Amino acid sequence: MDNSDKFDWLDGCVNRAVDKKTPSNHGVKVNKRKILIMQIIACSLILIALIFTSVKLYIEKKEVGEYIELVENYYMVNDAAQEHDDTLLTGDMLSDETIESDKPIIDFKSLKRINDDIVGWIHIEDTEINYPVVQATDNNYYLYRSFSKQSSNLGSIFLDWELDMTDSDVVILYGHNMGKTRSGMFTELTKFDDKNYGKVSRKIITTSVDNIETSWELFAVVHADITTDVQSIYSVNNFVNESLYDDYVKLVKQNSLYEFDTELMYGQRILILSTCVGGVENKHMRRILFLAENLN
Repeated sequence: MDNSDKFDWLDGCVNRAVDKKTPSNHGVKVNKRKILIMQIIACSLILIALIFTSVKLYIEKKEVGEYIELVENYYMVNDAAQEHDDTLLTGDMLSDETIESDKPIIDFKSLKRINDDIVGWIHIEDTEINYPVVQATDNNYYLYRSFSKQSSNLGSIFLDWELDMTDSDVVILYGHNMGKTRSGMFTELTKFDDKNYGKVSRKIITTSVDNIETSWELFAVVHADITTDVQSIYSVNNFVNESLYDDYVKLVKQNSLYEFDTELMYGQRILILSTCVGGVENKHMRRILFLAENLN
């Protein structure tokens, strides 16, 4: 083999080696196409998520507006109504009882025509919590249904299906916590997680049944996994004797996030406002309970 043949042979070997290491244009095009498809899919998923979130927030805002409209139409202070020549006090609004001039009047009879499951009303001073209370034959029906039984992200404030607003020793009302960036239902109650806020801002809670009011004041804030011993807070409806009552109050205070300077006496009814507190932990739903003592 002469020198020229050797160089030709060596050049061919080098070219074949380079060809093996360098991907073909076809391979590069395939990879670019795959990357482009993946980018399109990722962008599409992000766009779908944004649209879903926007629609959800729009619906929730609309539902909040419906509750505001409900308050405007069916809940008013007596003095304000009298300023309108009593035109708002006619018809079914007033019960036979005399209502004090500074007390709100709720048109329960008209509300019952909207939904016969409406059993009362709850209002907490200086908060947005001002809602009708409904009750079904289980504790699931109103989780995602509004006061008018329509599908709803907000759901309703509802009374435990086994209890009575006026007769039960322990009254439990449930409502959603919509999260830090949203509002509605029992979301605002989560402020009471903060000891500095909770002890200073012991808001008066008012429940009403047929325009007969009951006032309550907070005495404990409890975080609970419903599978723990604290679940017994849910299971007691009535107290047959003073010993059971004292044991119940002791259990509540032992598990409260912070102490309140208050003493309950046997015979005082107890109101529990229950909402979620961050989803599922250890495969069990955690709740935050706001317990209030009856003042009247």
